[in-house]
Amino acid sequence: MLPCLLTGSKRRVKARGGRTLTNEGEMRHFVSGGTYIQWDRDHFCSNLTKLLVGIFAAIQSDFNI
Repeated sequence: MLPCLLTGSKRRVKARGGRTLTNEGEMRHFVSGGTYIQWDRDHFCSNLTKLLVGIFAAIQSDFNI
């Protein structure tokens, strides 16, 4: 499930691959040694949305939907 779709949850949501969404909306990917990489949720989701919109626009133009 996409992290931006989990923002309404009040609890920590454990996702596949060790990703965790916190109450603050941070997505952390835990790696060996307990360190993690942190993404800004809004930035991640806006980029993902732009990507998906671009893909759907390309599909629609190809098939004249």
